[in-house]
Amino acid sequence: MLTANLDRLSRLAGFDPDSATDSWHALPTHTLRFAEVLAKVYASRFSVGELILPFTADRHLDGEDPFLLQGRNEALDDPLGLPDDEPEHDLWLLRRDVLEAESEEAEETGDDWPWRRIEGALQAEFGFAAADIAALGQHVFPGVLARSGQPGTPSSRCFASGLAAASTSAAMWNDPPDGPLRYDPAAQQLTACIPLTDRAVITKLTRARELNAAEQQAVQDLFFQPRALLARFALLFADFAVAQHELIEEADEACRFAYFRRQFLLCRRRSHLIARHLTRHVTAVTGQPAPDDDAAAALILRTMAADENDASIGWEADSGTAPPLTWALPGGSALAALLGVAGTGLVAEYRPADGTVAWRDESGGLHGSGDDRDRENCPVPTVLPGFDATLTPEQLRFASVHNGFVMKDSTGAWLGGAEGFTATGSGALLIEHDGTYDFWAGEPAPGEHGPDAATARCDRWRVVIRRGQRVRAILSHGWPGEDEQPTASLPLKRGAYELTAELVRPAPEPGDDEGRRGAPASGWSTAGRTATGAAPRSRTVRCSRWTRTRHSAPGSTASAPRRRRT
Repeated sequence: MLTANLDRLSRLAGFDPDSATDSWHALPTHTLRFAEVLAKVYASRFSVGELILPFTADRHLDGEDPFLLQGRNEALDDPLGLPDDEPEHDLWLLRRDVLEAESEEAEETGDDWPWRRIEGALQAEFGFAAADIAALGQHVFPGVLARSGQPGTPSSRCFASGLAAASTSAAMWNDPPDGPLRYDPAAQQLTACIPLTDRAVITKLTRARELNAAEQQAVQDLFFQPRALLARFALLFADFAVAQHELIEEADEACRFAYFRRQFLLCRRRSHLIARHLTRHVTAVTGQPAPDDDAAAALILRTMAADENDASIGWEADSGTAPPLTWALPGGSALAALLGVAGTGLVAEYRPADGTVAWRDESGGLHGSGDDRDRENCPVPTVLPGFDATLTPEQLRFASVHNGFVMKDSTGAWLGGAEGFTATGSGALLIEHDGTYDFWAGEPAPGEHGPDAATARCDRWRVVIRRGQRVRAILSHGWPGEDEQPTASLPLKRGAYELTAELVRPAPEPGDDEGRRGAPASGWSTAGRTATGAAPRSRTVRCSRWTRTRHSAPGSTASAPRRRRT
């Protein structure tokens, strides 16, 4: 036990070595108390380095590193090679186990997991709040809860947004009776229930009169309320973008619950694998006997904050109360972060013509925004196109704009969203094996056919990968200063490559009766193995160093929506 380590160890005993009055040597009583602590450290099976690592933010002690960190450049090139030079315990191995869990047969079938049992596990094993679980069940599968003895009320099934009666017309919302949005004059609320589809919302916006500011705000809030509710449970879903579609737009409640139960059981299996991985690693490093189960590891994973989930105030408090975190647990937990080794998708940013970020969200892969959104040139309903979108004087000779959508006056045909936009997906592409990889991009094609760049019409796109100082545009179409590259084949090494995919879509023209047919899809294949469709989510991850998204919640639609641009 070296003198150089005393100050750091004293912090663990509650002393402040930087204070003249609160240091371990300020008073004889302080020194005696610190000596008692040191005696316990000396008698324990832990070295000084093993104590300093988990309980302080100081650098590891040279020669006593229980968890070897990579060098900076190595970490950028191979972020899953952690801990360094320990392939039997690194994140690549954990990733393989977590991905294989999806194809493994579950020990328990879905019938073994009714809602009551799932509800208990969400609280006990994951740490979700009981109120949040109840809200999820009442809104997404109220019939399942009713059959389990938890009947709700008609109002508990619906999302609501305040809207003064003087600011709207009830008849506009309540006709037809089965429309996606309903207005309650007595409560002065605009309401919506699941299922709430993109198609229904877009259709309502084209058929309603021009909405005023209060109505626009209420519609936008209602559209995102179910997504905000699901965002609290984002760690449960292998693909949050798919989860939004399956749990918000699916009409069959039984299908919604079956999907949720499958995702819950998959996440539960993966959380057990992560806890087992941690237990084995600690056992190997410390040489202590392995525990009979992984309960201690599971507790640590769900209660420890993820890296960069900073406290909003200082950690030191006489009350002993933990400070609030940037992202509340369990969504901001170490478990949620480690589940990301299975792939998180990219961070997608949408910008209208003025270049400001209108929306930032998680992208499941490089496959557009969804069929209805792509067809209607509406990547983010109620946000892009904006309610206040306008046309040029020349365009207004042939068309009109209504709640952000363009109608051709001569035929009454709806041409889609009135605004062009730029969509940028950024993150990292994970390569598990050295080899030659093929890339392609273009308009989605039916069946098993690859995308076709020749049918992309006015869209422009570019895909760039970077590693270190080597930057290469591997795919491009209509991009200024770049050659046409619908396909590419290049050798890649194991590790991570920074990936940026950019799509520029112009606003529809009045002469375009068909509207937009869909956003370009992109994909990849490896020598000897081909993956059709879009680049899979499991091969892409978000990276805060590249995307600067620490202010966006993991797996959430957290960016503030654009209201009305001036």
